[in-house]
Amino acid sequence: MSFSPEKAFTLMAGSLPIVLTLPHATPLNSSYASELEERAYGLKKTETGLLEITERFTQACHAQKGTPYVLIAQVHRSRIDFSRSKHVVAGEQAYDDSRAEPLYDAFEQSLAALSQQVMQDTPAALLFDLHGCRTREPDIYIGTLNGKTITSYGHTTSLRDRLHDLLTKRGWRVEPKPGSVETAFTGRSDSIIARHNLSKLAVRPGNFGSLQIEISQQIRLRTSYSQQFAHDFAEAALALIE
Repeated sequence: MSFSPEKAFTLMAGSLPIVLTLPHATPLNSSYASELEERAYGLKKTETGLLEITERFTQACHAQKGTPYVLIAQVHRSRIDFSRSKHVVAGEQAYDDSRAEPLYDAFEQSLAALSQQVMQDTPAALLFDLHGCRTREPDIYIGTLNGKTITSYGHTTSLRDRLHDLLTKRGWRVEPKPGSVETAFTGRSDSIIARHNLSKLAVRPGNFGSLQIEISQQIRLRTSYSQQFAHDFAEAALALIE
């Protein structure tokens, strides 16, 4: 059986220098290419609620300034994990079935092109790699490979710490605190934010960052919380690109 690479993901075009990636949001029962061999380390769980948060985030941005770009993997993580490298890193890789390679490559090429596109003629651009986590505290964890995927040109505080402060002011419990080391969900060395690091791609001074955003179950699984967080997160993102 052959598969169509263009069906491995959905790309929603935008107008803002903001990209959201969702590698784990598609359930197995609606996955494209579910016939692929299951990964040896594949997880069956789906990070529920991220699609709804992304939709609300997009609506909130659109109401004010424009629309973010959104890239959603349509293959379940148990078949292709787009948060992993195609090469073995720390004992695992993105897929075990060789038929998955063209699908993985299409996702990579699209995100690479998109990363370059959103950075053209702008002093600030953001890539948010959205994930769900099962922690009870905090509500949100921000990962930047301990600062390797962000710039802070012209600011005394980093993009990570500015995002922390913006969300904390809205009442959310966010880690790590400003100036602290990232000890959880910092991002794998082959993660999306590592592979598509806007701070390394930057050719001019500015505020460019790729950040892994881990969202707790409490937010994702409670409609009132998820709606409010999506709105507050959009407000914060828009403030960061001003």
